[in-house]
Amino acid sequence: MRYNSPFTITFAQTFSMADMHYHDYLQLDRILNSQFPESDKQNLSAHDEMLFIIIHQTYELWFKQLQWQPL
Repeated sequence: MRYNSPFTITFAQTFSMADMHYHDYLQLDRILNSQFPESDKQNLSAHDEMLFIIIHQTYELWFKQLQWQPL
């Protein structure tokens, strides 16, 4: 038996992938341009700051999903 999640059904009924591209649907320009290391503003070298920002932004997105997901 194949499981169809509510997301799959809703998504299929709501959107036609011919009308929207993956990049646009996920708003990748906004996401990928949302990291602003303080070290860059101060012209300092902190190579792990970008990793810190991305990891913590990802945590926040997971927290948002947990709040949105019905129990």
